Amino acid sequence: MNMKNALKLFEDKKVRTVWDDEQEKWYVSIVDVVEALTDSPNPCKYWSVLKTRLKKEGSQLATNCSQLKMQSADGKFYKTDVADEWEQRGVKKGQEYASLTDLITHGWSGLTTKQYKQ
Repeated sequence: MNMKNALKLFEDKKVRTVWDDEQEKWYVSIVDVVEALTDSPNPCKYWSVLKTRLKKEGSQLATNCSQLKMQSADGKFYKTDVADEWEQRGVKKGQEYASLTDLITHGWSGLTTKQYKQ
């Protein structure tokens, strides 16, 4: 599996992402998104408590999260909960998926997905 790590900015917050070449999808660190949206002093604990509550309510959201190793602030790689937004929103694979991914990639990098891969 060939993956590329990238750091995105959401306002002034850093959000870790990973591009998976084989699956052609971005994975986003959930803890980083939680921190960016909540300004929590402990986003890991915030996500842990939220995930527990969601599981108790029967939500599949927390159950369906994948984990990938992502680099942390200390430079080491740790397994981190990640999600893929397109699938969660019902976007189908194929042209619709490729078009949206291409638009997003071009928006932040100035390159098409194909150009970025090269």
